Amino acid sequence: MATRINEKIQGVSSQREPVQALNNRVAGSAPGRAGPDARLLLKSADGFEGASSTPQTARPRVALDGAPPAAPLPRAATPTAGAPISQSVTPRAPIEDNKTVTSTLALTGDATVDSLKLNLDITHPYRGDLVVSLTSPSGKSAVISNKEGGSADNIQGTFDLSAFAGEKAAGTWTLKVQDTSAQDTGTLNSWGLTVTPKGEQPPPPQPAGDDSDPMKHITYLASDELKGRDSPSEGLSAASAYAEQLAKKYGLVGPNTQNPADPYQQKFQVFSFAGAPSEGSHGAAAAAGHEHKNFGNEVFDEGFYLDKDMPAETRELLTQRYEETMKATGRPLAPRSGPMSVDQLREVAQVDGMAQNTMAMLPGTGPHKDEVIVVMAHLDHIGTGRGGVVNNGADDNASGSAVLMSSIPELAEAQKRGELDRSVLFLWTGAEEKGLVGSQYFVDHPIPGLGLKNIAGVVNMDMVGRWDDQRLSVIDTNSKGQATYFREVVNKANEQLADPFDRLNQDINQYRDRQDGAVFTRKGEDVLFLFEGLSNPNGGGDLIPEYHSPTDDIDKIVRDNGGNKPRRVKDLMVNVIKLASNRQTVGA
Repeated sequence: MATRINEKIQGVSSQREPVQALNNRVAGSAPGRAGPDARLLLKSADGFEGASSTPQTARPRVALDGAPPAAPLPRAATPTAGAPISQSVTPRAPIEDNKTVTSTLALTGDATVDSLKLNLDITHPYRGDLVVSLTSPSGKSAVISNKEGGSADNIQGTFDLSAFAGEKAAGTWTLKVQDTSAQDTGTLNSWGLTVTPKGEQPPPPQPAGDDSDPMKHITYLASDELKGRDSPSEGLSAASAYAEQLAKKYGLVGPNTQNPADPYQQKFQVFSFAGAPSEGSHGAAAAAGHEHKNFGNEVFDEGFYLDKDMPAETRELLTQRYEETMKATGRPLAPRSGPMSVDQLREVAQVDGMAQNTMAMLPGTGPHKDEVIVVMAHLDHIGTGRGGVVNNGADDNASGSAVLMSSIPELAEAQKRGELDRSVLFLWTGAEEKGLVGSQYFVDHPIPGLGLKNIAGVVNMDMVGRWDDQRLSVIDTNSKGQATYFREVVNKANEQLADPFDRLNQDINQYRDRQDGAVFTRKGEDVLFLFEGLSNPNGGGDLIPEYHSPTDDIDKIVRDNGGNKPRRVKDLMVNVIKLASNRQTVGA
């Protein structure tokens, strides 16, 4: 990777080395040409893109008798891909100077794309003149090459186009080749598509038992069958489908109008720096070989998203992460005057796959219904380790995700009674373990009605299942250390419990910038963070020894508190949301 980086970013001419970013074989490349073709592989996977203050009576608990909830949920359905569909054409069309060649290919049937490969053969003496793109029957486009490769000749090879996953295969696909210079001509010899269809995907298991009990949801989310919910992975997709189905069951709506096919989902591609180590450690620490045992992540520690809409502020954060990775591996950097461009970042990145945020809206019923309280938890974990050992992540963060899920029935009933003034957005983020990627993507790609101007507070929870059920750690301050309105809210919410927490520890401010809520804090939003991953019962201490370990399983939660801790956190969180939704503000 180093020589290619030097050439692109620092202007040093040297032989490029191939980047095995997508595990493709590039055909027809002459010796010494591996680097430019490999860079095209990276480009081809373009991403697109007012409650009463009366104390409550105790809610019934589900006794576990020292064992995990009895019946695990049925295995989540995993799609089985069908037989590949292939079609090719040989237009042998001349590519003339400053002109565009268009070629079409028709596919039939009712298949939905699971994966798509483009087989392309273009001969041209100066491929840096060419812009090549593919457009699906629905109109979605992916750029294969955008004037890349300089004076090298030909664009020949196989390109994975993951951006078309979920598209209907049937219809006319269009390949465009644009020559942007007045010198050198070429030929579009042939091209073809190979579509691997999605198999029939049965719905995820119907949530069984008491939906208001977080232990039921932890049992499923932390099961071996989800294989640690890595971003991206089928296990994370199954967990996402589970959350979506539960939200639908209680009448919550999918708010993402930018994805009408599934408005409960906000999908994004996950990238990482090509050649940077990642297993067991994150970011610059990974490059230096250190184990990832410090809680949480800063933005883009180990992964990131890339698309044309990435704001300059976010590109600056990503450029800094790139520089940290380079420095940690002893590679030189050239001076810069601003953040790297998206195209420059693509040159040093590899595509890891598609992840998603999962969201559901409970509309408010009062005069402030256009304002939104965001309640969130990251749904992903770190997947499997060496030898296929599953990191189930029962506490991190099946517990926080389950608390969100289990609060839906009660809050949905409150909404029906007209007891929620502001709306409530439930947000389960993906790729938090890669570096707060899902939350950053959400903020950078505002959904109509869910932009920062609409957000009236954020509650994030992570690792809320362990230790005794009388303690909880919170962060209720902004980046300047000043208390937000959530300090008063959480104290009042605790007082409303039939059995209030004895200890609300304000002992984790060092983690304020290492959790999903930090993305919103930087934008000036009021954020409350609930967390219980430290070892000292009175607050503080080291991280629990099971952090990012295969031993983070549901039995530890049962051993510590019989499952009552996540239940009590849920009760507190429901009170917090009701109070925040109905909070009176100056001038209201």
